[in-house]
Amino acid sequence: MGQTTERVVYPFTFVFTQEDGEWSALACEVDVASCGSSLDEARKGLKEAIVLYLGYMIGHGLSSEIERPVPRDDLVELWQGNPTIERHALIVDIITYPVVQLSAMEFVRSALTPADCRPALV
Repeated sequence: MGQTTERVVYPFTFVFTQEDGEWSALACEVDVASCGSSLDEARKGLKEAIVLYLGYMIGHGLSSEIERPVPRDDLVELWQGNPTIERHALIVDIITYPVVQLSAMEFVRSALTPADCRPALV
């Protein structure tokens, strides 16, 4: 069996809130979070946490369970604090031989649309 490579793009909505000088960061599609003393630090930590999460899930054969959205009630609470919202996509190459691994990862920031600015809370 030879090596196969599959390119996959994972879209994410990053939500940032600030409280008492600290920034919290959340990826809504996978319920992964991070924090930092600045927006950039929180963003960087969130990206690292997502890569670790995806690496674990894919490496353990759990690709079909990667998406685990933030619960609706938590989203309602987040949106009450006037958060900063960003759209990102993680582009990864998944190599499946001899073991499953992630390679050539890159985050790309994408533009927001008006529909992205509030969750579907109905």
